[in-house]
Amino acid sequence: MSKFVIGDIHGCANTLKNLILFVLPKKKDNIFYFLGDYINKGPDSKGVLDFLIELKNNYTCHFLRGNHEQDLLAIYEGLYEQGNFSKPIYNTLQSFGVSEVKQIPDIYIDFLRQTVFSISVNNYLLVHAGFDFAETASKNIDFMLYTKKFTLNSNFDLSQKVIIGHSPCSIIALKNDLKNNSSLIKLDTGCVYRLNSELGLLSALDIDDCKLYSQVNIEEEYTIELKKL
Repeated sequence: MSKFVIGDIHGCANTLKNLILFVLPKKKDNIFYFLGDYINKGPDSKGVLDFLIELKNNYTCHFLRGNHEQDLLAIYEGLYEQGNFSKPIYNTLQSFGVSEVKQIPDIYIDFLRQTVFSISVNNYLLVHAGFDFAETASKNIDFMLYTKKFTLNSNFDLSQKVIIGHSPCSIIALKNDLKNNSSLIKLDTGCVYRLNSELGLLSALDIDDCKLYSQVNIEEEYTIELKKL
């Protein structure tokens, strides 16, 4: 058995499938932990969700919520206007062949609603963006989903490492953090940003032996901006 934590996917269905099916060691009792941001930006958000829903029928899977899932659910529930998020959500709607979030089938909305905000496993804390150590983690959900300025401070229990997505970093930076036994691991290697030479990888970390696996973006061509790091 291996426990894999997987970074932000952002609609890159083919890349995700290749990582799971051909790159990671195949064991029937593998456990998967996903850090959120399954949708938006990339070309096939529906394909990503279809694959994840199928995967959880065959393996033990745990799904964190990212800010992009949170925004879509807020639009679905009428808390936000869809027009405020037209650019990041356009590719998601296109992959479903719909024009409104309300038209996305219930099975996908139910899947997103069942995502969680943090997970503790082994000696790791998993969260999409970070924790606000000034408050009980469960109280500051916005921070857990949206912060771009997360760092560890003196309130952090050093007996556990934190793994986050949300803030893309180069594969070199990630490997250095692992080599240096850093207490903060940034696992989002910017899979969707196929134009950035230092990004464009979907990464998975085996938290039992701290072994890193990555799959380069193999999606058909789609429009995406360069990401500033």
